Amino acid sequence: MKIQQERCPTHPGTYIKEDILGEMKLTQQQLADRLNVSRRTVNQIVNLKRSITPGMALRIGLLTQTSPEMWINIQTAYDMWNARQVMTKEEINNIQPLLVES
Repeated sequence: MKIQQERCPTHPGTYIKEDILGEMKLTQQQLADRLNVSRRTVNQIVNLKRSITPGMALRIGLLTQTSPEMWINIQTAYDMWNARQVMTKEEINNIQPLLVES
């Protein structure tokens, strides 16, 4: 039996697509130029095929005047939700915590 969560958190690429590209009326190429990355990188992120790295989080944070930590936290929430979906209850129960002796 797999661990089930309510719903998958939103990938940061969705926010970039809707809030940055959509609302600011930028093309992927224009965004790539502003971030000093390739258009392919932006395309892969907005199509949910690439994760936000710390470096990309810093770039997006600077561009949008938001914190890079916010972008990393959005990515981490997405990644953790997906990791939880692939682990079974049995796998989780088989991991025994380390006991720290005092």
